[in-house]
Amino acid sequence: MHPGAGAPGGHRHRCRRGPEHPDPVAGRGGIVSADLVRVAVDSERCIGGGQCEMLEPEVFLVDDDEAISSVVGSGELPRDRADVVVHRCPGAAISIVEPQRPSE
Repeated sequence: MHPGAGAPGGHRHRCRRGPEHPDPVAGRGGIVSADLVRVAVDSERCIGGGQCEMLEPEVFLVDDDEAISSVVGSGELPRDRADVVVHRCPGAAISIVEPQRPSE
């Protein structure tokens, strides 16, 4: 369970122990929209381990009262970073949401 979960006066907590990612645009010639994917959390599978929040604190937030992660903001990440979060989730609760392609 995530540290602090269920503690009296539980609160939403942002974990800051994870690596800090440099500005994804700086030094890489920019990220084009094709490089970005959207992530989602399955609240039924989430165990509140906090790996997602440690890796990507600007995208994930674990609610200490519920011990469940949620996506904050747009939920967009570069595909390589999204893949890391998906594979490190102990509850296999994170997925990459592929955009729907228009019918031909």
